[in-house]
Amino acid sequence: MISRQILFFRPYISNQLSIFRNIHISKPIYQSNNRSFTLTKRNRKDKFDGGALFLLIIPVSTFALGCWQVSRRKWKINLIETLKSRTQAEPISLLENLDILPELEYYPVRVRGKFDHSREILIEPRSRLDLVERENQVGPRQSRASGVPGAHVITPFRVANRNFDILVNRGYVPFDLRDSSTRRAGQIEDEHEIIGLLRSTDYLHAMWNKNEPSRNIWRVRDVAEMAAAIQTAPIFIDEVKNNCLSI
Repeated sequence: MISRQILFFRPYISNQLSIFRNIHISKPIYQSNNRSFTLTKRNRKDKFDGGALFLLIIPVSTFALGCWQVSRRKWKINLIETLKSRTQAEPISLLENLDILPELEYYPVRVRGKFDHSREILIEPRSRLDLVERENQVGPRQSRASGVPGAHVITPFRVANRNFDILVNRGYVPFDLRDSSTRRAGQIEDEHEIIGLLRSTDYLHAMWNKNEPSRNIWRVRDVAEMAAAIQTAPIFIDEVKNNCLSI
């Protein structure tokens, strides 16, 4: 008897299962004006999963940042070694290397001539760098800004037996000695030899610190701009052996 009833309802049950299967796969079970709700597996697979993408970005970004840090560290180490080897090299003749000066930044050069103090300019503000001695120090001494505001004195230097001048950074003076009349003992007049490090334009700070040549205001080392303003060759050196400017 029971088996007959099952056989009787079997076509009906099969038909209902078929209808439910079609609804489950292709149609939402509820719809409104703003959204639809469905339980279909197909729709869940087709839906873009932003959370999963965000979780994927985190390890990728971390890996890229780590690679950049390693690369930056190698670059800094190479830069330090390059500066150390160049600044500690034996001074070379400026005049014998005029054709390759752009390749010699931070190399010490020697040149003979005479300062023209009447055309000096000041790069300001600047702080004095003091060498710091530490207990049980290993390696070279380090420098530290003193915090005392001042300026760097840039003076044209007429090269001996040559008809051109170069720019020489003679060093730091505090604000109360900015006027050259307050440090006449340090204004060397005679012809002599100087040694200094070749330098180029400070492009990094020049991006936001602008000079005002028409007002004789100088905030950053721009070699071409300074040379044009006080009529020298576009050659700039930081003097490393000089007399005290503040005497």
